[in-house]
Amino acid sequence: MIIDIYLRISKARKHDVRYASLESQEATCRRRVAAVGVLGMVHRDRGLSAWRAGVVRPGWDALMARLESGAAAGVCVFDLERFSRKPIDGERLISCAERGRIVLDADSAMDLSTPSGKKNFRDAMNAAAYYSDRLSQRLTREGNGKEQRAVSGIPNASHRLFGFAADGVTLLPAEADALRAIAQLFLRGGTLDALIAELSARGLAPVAGGTWTRSGVRRLLLNPRLAGRVVYRGTVVGALPVRVLPEDVYAMVVGRFAARSAGRPASYLLSGIARCGLCGGGLTGQRRADLVDADLRSQYVCAAPAGCRRVCAAAGWLDDMVLDLAIDELIDPDFRENVAARSWAAERRHGELAAALAGIDETLIAVAGRVGRQEMLLAEADAITGPLRVRRSQVVDAMQEVTDRDASDAASAAVPGLSGAFRSRLEWLDTAVNGSAAERRSMVVRALAGRTLMIGPGRPSVPDASRVSFCSPK
Repeated sequence: MIIDIYLRISKARKHDVRYASLESQEATCRRRVAAVGVLGMVHRDRGLSAWRAGVVRPGWDALMARLESGAAAGVCVFDLERFSRKPIDGERLISCAERGRIVLDADSAMDLSTPSGKKNFRDAMNAAAYYSDRLSQRLTREGNGKEQRAVSGIPNASHRLFGFAADGVTLLPAEADALRAIAQLFLRGGTLDALIAELSARGLAPVAGGTWTRSGVRRLLLNPRLAGRVVYRGTVVGALPVRVLPEDVYAMVVGRFAARSAGRPASYLLSGIARCGLCGGGLTGQRRADLVDADLRSQYVCAAPAGCRRVCAAAGWLDDMVLDLAIDELIDPDFRENVAARSWAAERRHGELAAALAGIDETLIAVAGRVGRQEMLLAEADAITGPLRVRRSQVVDAMQEVTDRDASDAASAAVPGLSGAFRSRLEWLDTAVNGSAAERRSMVVRALAGRTLMIGPGRPSVPDASRVSFCSPK
């Protein structure tokens, strides 16, 4: 007779020395099979529960298929009492035994061919199912207690979170202020090292002691409790009475990390400023690590929701060319007249809004890409992009308000001439080379003076000044 062997050990038992390993089970079963027949197949289910619903046991399925089809004349199980925790599985095995299949226990403690053996087996199945149901009920009751705490706005964390007191709801002013500062620094393009330097400069250390690490700062900024969210098993179930960061700021931080994890730079100089010369859509910076041409791995492309995607330019040469054109504009004698109707404050505000808009658009595109690559669940993406889309609408409205500001009001607040730090080409060049990302963007916006930076079609990697133009609004 061909006798198969079935071996199983649950996740909870596979590292417990009190229970036989699959290897020792198999050795015992092989000796038992050799005494009555010929070994057929050995079916193993390692680390799989025999009680939890939805758990697929390939070894069990293969065994029952062979028994019920007659491919195997019987089976040897190491311990029939622990064979399964579902009575329905036990009844299938009893049914096979009633049709003449041999069902062996490794130590011959049970024989399903006899009424007493069937009764003992059924009793063992029912007792195992009862034990598992009771355990599940207890764990669910404990879990519901934690869920109730979460729904009531009481965190279940076992340790203090930086920014909060030990009760989890009282803000510590010094730490909360530091969190707001590094969040804004991060959104302005600051690196994780810069964030660590800011925390260290404030004399603040991690709650657990030691020194700050990049991963530690990342986890800190991604904690949903900063936005007042109470999360239970991955779902927001409650809200704290206080929050460190506004909802939209936290969403932008999460989105920016999502964009960075996909290998994209945090921002591009001309994102949100340059527009497609064919369809008028905004150009967005993107990283293409898969391209052979190193110059094209950082590029601008017409990737707006309704964009044509037919205009693309390498970020390296386009950034340099636009900065050179901006310097020429800023030292031109006619520049005073071009910006006479615009205040420096308005221009600076426009640059800030353009930077914010570019960051939001880059984040939305990055999140959409991660969803498309199945690196992020749609529900997670919705939680990030919902507040961002509201914020985007607010930024667009604010930019339009700045653009449409009455000329006389802007002129009355204008900073006359090319005064102060922006008096000479050398100073403009220093800003272009050594300035921060925000300063360089502001410089480009100031040089545009209300005009639009249009990028025409052409070969992406070849510098071409004819593709770049400052167009006055119609």
